Amino acid sequence: MNYVDAVVVPVPKRKLAAYRSLARQTRRVRSALHSRPARTPIRKGEFP
Repeated sequence: MNYVDAVVVPVPKRKLAAYRSLARQTRRVRSALHSRPARTPIRKGEFP
């Protein structure tokens, strides 16, 4: 979802908040992935 979609399609505030929290969660997972040592294997079930 990009800003254009948000402008064209009016999104309910609840949905937008859910999307924002989801994006925040994804960012946290990504930063966790990047901060871990390169040699540490990532187990499949570790991140939702």
